[in-house]
Amino acid sequence: MIALSPRVKAFPRLFEPGQIGTMTVPGRIVMAPMGTYLNHADCGISDRAIAYYGRRAIGGTHLIISECTAVDGPLSSVYPTEPRLDEDGFIAGHHSLTDAIQCLGAKIAAQLHHAGWRSHVMGTAGLPPVSPSPLPITGAKWVPRELTIAEIEQLVDKFGRAAVRARQAGYDAVEVHGAHGYLIHQFMSPYINRRTDMYGGSTENRMRFPVQIVKRIKELAGRDYPVIFRFTAEETRDDGYKLDEARAFARMIEAAGADALHVSMGSAAPEDKNGVGINVCPMSFAQGWRIAYTEAIKREVKVPVITVGVIRDAEVAESFIREGKADFIALGRALLADADWANKAAEGRPEDIRKCTSCNWCHGLGHQRIISRRCAVNAELGREREFAEIKPVAVKKKVMIVGAGPAGMEAARVAALRGHQVILYEKEEALGDGQLKLAAAAPHKEKWIWFRDYLTTQVSKLNIEVHLGTEVTPAIVARARPDVVILATGAKPLVPDIPGVDGANVCTAHDILGGKVGLKGRRVAVLGGRLVGCETAEFLAERGNTVTIVCRSPASQLAEGLSGSNRPDMLVRLKQHKVRVIAEHDVREVTDKGLVLIDKNWRTSFLEVDSVVIARGAVPVGDLARRLKGSEFEVYAIGDCAEVRDIPSATFEGSLVGRKI
Repeated sequence: MIALSPRVKAFPRLFEPGQIGTMTVPGRIVMAPMGTYLNHADCGISDRAIAYYGRRAIGGTHLIISECTAVDGPLSSVYPTEPRLDEDGFIAGHHSLTDAIQCLGAKIAAQLHHAGWRSHVMGTAGLPPVSPSPLPITGAKWVPRELTIAEIEQLVDKFGRAAVRARQAGYDAVEVHGAHGYLIHQFMSPYINRRTDMYGGSTENRMRFPVQIVKRIKELAGRDYPVIFRFTAEETRDDGYKLDEARAFARMIEAAGADALHVSMGSAAPEDKNGVGINVCPMSFAQGWRIAYTEAIKREVKVPVITVGVIRDAEVAESFIREGKADFIALGRALLADADWANKAAEGRPEDIRKCTSCNWCHGLGHQRIISRRCAVNAELGREREFAEIKPVAVKKKVMIVGAGPAGMEAARVAALRGHQVILYEKEEALGDGQLKLAAAAPHKEKWIWFRDYLTTQVSKLNIEVHLGTEVTPAIVARARPDVVILATGAKPLVPDIPGVDGANVCTAHDILGGKVGLKGRRVAVLGGRLVGCETAEFLAERGNTVTIVCRSPASQLAEGLSGSNRPDMLVRLKQHKVRVIAEHDVREVTDKGLVLIDKNWRTSFLEVDSVVIARGAVPVGDLARRLKGSEFEVYAIGDCAEVRDIPSATFEGSLVGRKI
């Protein structure tokens, strides 16, 4: 059972019971549905998925809405392992999930789903996906087939029968997925739905399909069975529907029998007019930015309204309930970053919440259809069976950690929780003043400060001995006499061997983002078009510089390394800042006047600039590791000092070594 601390009064409205139809929810915190990619190849519920959801229930979440669940076999699935409820044979697996969650004191709802034109072609046996209209979709390799009226009626019935199976499987409620560009949303959208029959054209006709679905669920699964309807309050296309029409949608869905509305945003098409989809918000989007849309919908209906979208702070969530703007708070990526979000809020420990940074690394990995969800700041995600429990050590060791970046501080946190004596050394004057500081300095990436603050808070609370401004040598290690040394010394900029690269007009991206070099009103060339190069170019452009990116790779690879919707968001901003890109060119020489360039056909040209910024990657700082080789104590090299990669890799390796020693 969920046991709430007596200090729950810190955020009292979040922990008041709430009502959705006949379902009493123990509090107002809802886990938003997200694909896990954790289930079996046959789309049955796996033990890993149960562990994943169970971990969020243990963490105090009040209502869990499980990932999208197909109502029409693989033809309706958006990814190959999407769970199914279109056949009775799947009921038992779903019951294992609901039983586990309810034993932990939480409620659970199944999200019923049909992807429409977004169905994953691996599951359609070569058949084209279906849609309200046979509209060619940007970026897709197929044109969807238009559904007949008879097929629409069959799908209405399939939603209803899937709800019956959900009830038989023990789900406390169902949610109908009418958002994010899937089939129901496609019917609602005037951009996608070009039909001229009873299912297209007017608001009433475009709403006929979702209204019939809600009514059919109530008819088959029972009038007393709670139904949540998730929909988009406004499409992010000029030719999509807007909030005024969504208000009418809300009234119609309530009249059909829905017991709650879950208000989201996005487009029924792959992208909006700027090329940035916001079903999963980029890092640049402000916390709680969707609340105005939720509030507008709430004024139209009497049933409870759920809000969602970049809600990270418990105080922000509390204020939305307190001010009457929403009835429930749905947390998506926030619960991936910290499964204990609810319990920490209940206990009055918001500073201990590991807040999601919206880096969208989780989203990028999943949509590659390769592996299950992973999180940049939470190594436990997707590894709940292996990582959920931090076990106390049998033998306490003296652990010396060199480097207080994400790898070093995560290793220190986990090792200290296990009971080791931890001593942490950092050459800078503050914890997290290396790569995390640089990452947070880039435009619209300030949320990385949240991760730095979380780690530094844990280091402080765990009474870890900290030595700042200390560059560790073998002699310092010898004096400390540790049992274990963990090296997390990071990386330094790679400076290419180019004539003139040591000139006074040349610096590195680290110099710019770290504030060591300031440029304003100058013509600047940034060498490198991947993540750091593009971030630095935007940083310089914001400060009134005329910026040109010079990269050896094709322009199509610009800003590679950013995941999810963050990459298109950045590309739009670079265009707005009029950043010029010279792709597939190398630099033959740097002069005091600019750059001698050479293209792939060996033709040379000259680019006149005032300053040159190198963003060609980084190399490990591994000197200490080499000097400690063969020591009598255990030595581990983690993060960038072992191999230059990214914050997610550093966090994982820090967590792993902390559990291993």
